[in-house]
Amino acid sequence: MSSNLAPIPSNLPATPGMFGNATPAMGASSGPKVSPILRYLAAIRRFKWLILLLTMVGLGGGFLIARLRPDNYTVSATIVLAETPSASGAIQSGPIYASSQWKD
Repeated sequence: MSSNLAPIPSNLPATPGMFGNATPAMGASSGPKVSPILRYLAAIRRFKWLILLLTMVGLGGGFLIARLRPDNYTVSATIVLAETPSASGAIQSGPIYASSQWKD
């Protein structure tokens, strides 16, 4: 049996330099240095139609939901003007409102 077998393409390394050949170290590239902002702008330019489509779908969905949603509001409130006397014993809470709080 021979140990000199040809590598199967699916078993090749994903990045160059894993087998010690004369390629740059992992993560290094020989291409020009590009600003990250330019890379983001290039991605936006590349996917501009997808971004525009998703923006329009989101705006249209929000508009439809805002127009079709029923405007039903239920409001309830309780105003306590005075405490009801209680026979709870020696331990009682203080008054809810002091006379000076009405001015505030």
